[in-house]
This record gives sequence, C-alpha cells and structure tokens, in this order.
Amino acid sequence: MMEKFNPDNVIKVIQEKKIEAFFGLPAMYAALTRYYIQNRQKNQLNSLTFCLSVGGSISIQLWDQIKEIAPNALLLEGYGLTEASGGPLLDPVVENYHKKDSSVGIPVFNTEVKIVDPISGKDLPPGQYVEIVTRSNHIFKGYWRKSELTK
Repeated sequence: MMEKFNPDNVIKVIQEKKIEAFFGLPAMYAALTRYYIQNRQKNQLNSLTFCLSVGGSISIQLWDQIKEIAPNALLLEGYGLTEASGGPLLDPVVENYHKKDSSVGIPVFNTEVKIVDPISGKDLPPGQYVEIVTRSNHIFKGYWRKSELTK
C-alpha cells in the first residue's frame, strides 16, 4: 500500500518487488503511460500479470498504451459499486476477448443487469443516457439503521 499515488514510485515498487497485480483508476493508468512516454529508457512492467481498471471508462487508446508497458498482463475493466460488494460488470477472462470502446464488461456470475431510462425506469437500447439497474444475491439489503436512505 502506498500513501499517495506517484507514477515514478509505483513503477519502482512494481519492478523491485515484482508485483503481479495492479488495480487502479483510469487516471492512474494514464499517469503511468504518460510517465513511460516521457521516460522511454524505463523497463516495461513485465512482472504484472493482471491489471484491473475501475472507477470510470478507459479509452481503447489508453488500453493499447497499457498493453505496451505491461505486455504480460491480462487487462480487465469493470463497473462496481459499494452496495454490490464489488462489481456487477467485468470484462470476461477469456482468450482473444475483443473489448468494445467504453465497455465495462458483462454481468458477473449470478447477476442480472438492465439498462433503463433514469426517469421512467423503462428499458432502453444501448447508446442512450441510461441508468444501470442490477440484481444479485451479493447486493446489500439496506443501509444499517438508516432505512430512509435505503428507499
């Protein structure tokens, strides 16, 4: 664990400790790739075998840059929320997965997801301004002793 994110320090720790997994936000991945573009003499992050991005959509261009600096890593993106004990959507872990730009994956095991109009609640097709509604047995039932916030 690091107190504050700094690309130079993160890269040093990954290389020195041979870290295999990195979980970060798109802004963190962008900072790492910017650092590498500015410091081409740095070695790649070859020890990384798994990278997960959450907290926002990641562009295909950034995705490709991450693959250049962490060539051995399986790259996944997911959509999560605290109430779901993690994420209801995650890129599948399969070979030759072709990621669509701005996609955050598919529903994880035992999870239902609907795309709806945020006002009417009616189902909507892809490409619209939407709300994601999810149902699963790993979503919490309510806020502890705060039933008014649960509604």
